[in-house]
Amino acid sequence: INDLWEYDVIRNNWTMKATAAAFGGPGQFRGAGFSTFNEDSYVLGGDIGNCNVRNNFVKYSNGSWIAATAGPSARAYFQMHKEGAGLYLYGGGNEPWTSCSQAPSAEMWMYNGSWWNLPNKGTLIPPGKNAYASGLDLDELKILIWGGNTGGARTDDLWVFDTETSKWTNPIPNGDPNSHSKRGYVASLAKMGSDW
Repeated sequence: INDLWEYDVIRNNWTMKATAAAFGGPGQFRGAGFSTFNEDSYVLGGDIGNCNVRNNFVKYSNGSWIAATAGPSARAYFQMHKEGAGLYLYGGGNEPWTSCSQAPSAEMWMYNGSWWNLPNKGTLIPPGKNAYASGLDLDELKILIWGGNTGGARTDDLWVFDTETSKWTNPIPNGDPNSHSKRGYVASLAKMGSDW
């Protein structure tokens, strides 16, 4: 499938904005990163099968797909988020449930018109992951990473990246008795007050 849809929360309906084939878009793949930034929609990477991932970076703007600034190295099964003045992505790699040999990345990247590989300024850093769930703490400009695949092991830990200090914290290092190690699932995380 290579179509782009928009959901109107007020009217409670979906509208097809484009098909990639018709508008010269990113093509057919799975596991790409997607987010909006400065009123445009961006797609990065993706898995095209047989352990082949890509690093194409395109944006959908004013009814057309446009090639954007070259992105980070090829990857899939990661998420991108708009936070503060930038678009952030963490990790990614090959398909996590096959014999693909690429280990997931542990990099954090930020896009603000150009891509920047952000250095970790703290003492903690999560293992490289893909197929994780993530979300935002909008009050404190932080990105949340839960679970995922480390290249052979499923995890149920919670990591938090502070976009202002470029430091990681690990408030839940080994999960919870009521949770289970997970990868390859779709979920959103949010912080409400002191609760995740």
